[in-house]
Order: sequence, then C-alpha cells, then structure tokens
Amino acid sequence: MDNKDKGNANIGIGLCFLVLGMTQIAYSSSTRPTGRWSFVLGPLFDSFGQLGPPMFFIIFGVLFVVFGLSLRSRK
Repeated sequence: MDNKDKGNANIGIGLCFLVLGMTQIAYSSSTRPTGRWSFVLGPLFDSFGQLGPPMFFIIFGVLFVVFGLSLRSRK
C-alpha cells in the first residue's frame, strides 16, 4: 500500500466517524451511556452532557481525515 491508498483509507474511516457523530447528535439520548464503552463515553457524558459522546466521534473523524490528507500529500 502506498501513501495515497493509506490516506484514502484514513479519510474513509474519518468520514464514517463524522457520520456516526452527526447521527448521534440527531438521535441523542438524555441517559448516561452504559455497556462496553461506558468507561470512555460515560465521563464524556458527565462532563459535557449529551453532546459529549457525539463530539468524541466527531473529533476522531476530523483527526483521521486530517491524517489521511497529510498522507496523501506525501510522496
């Protein structure tokens, strides 16, 4: 895999994270998250309210997209 393919893969994963974050904003729940990811999403919910967990996914999406674009620009 060259850098362009790795960059495209990271951009695709980042876009998936962004869509997941937007979907969670649209269908947000007012209860604290429980389950497997509650140790990460629970404190985010406690600190930032119901927009905490969606912002987690949006930030990761932006990081993946920026990293993918930087990989694509390398030769």
